Amino acid sequence: TFLKQKKSNSILNTVYGRALALHPTNVNFWLQASIHELDVNTNSHSARVLLQRGIRTNKTSSELWLRYFDFELWNALRMVERQKILAIGDDEEAAELVGASPLVVFKHAIESLTTATANNHENDVHPVLLQMHSSCEDVANRLSNSMEKLLRKKFPHSVRLWEH
Repeated sequence: TFLKQKKSNSILNTVYGRALALHPTNVNFWLQASIHELDVNTNSHSARVLLQRGIRTNKTSSELWLRYFDFELWNALRMVERQKILAIGDDEEAAELVGASPLVVFKHAIESLTTATANNHENDVHPVLLQMHSSCEDVANRLSNSMEKLLRKKFPHSVRLWEH
């Protein structure tokens, strides 16, 4: 927090790099570094790369998967807003754009988090997958429907899913 208060961004970048090298399994460091890249350095590409690297190191981290999904959904919605302002494309293209990246992240999250819960002898949908689905219900209907179909196919007997 001292470096943030003093706005020493170049030093903070170095500190995050060292912290991640020394503690690659610390999920909070990955999240803080990606937020720093997005908010302070305004670099969404670097934020995405950090989230991807964090997931590669911590494959079963539900928090990283959720934040990565949220990031991709936010990024897609931001691109749609840009298209509307510039009057480029139509609603059909916008719906496809919103669903593309977040749906890919969701599919990978299903595989990683299902493996994690299977190792714990649970045969049910991971709560974070339901949280991802809920987070896009109001803003991306087509994406929400695609996600629901994937969940129902993967977990046809899940009580948790049917109650959701």
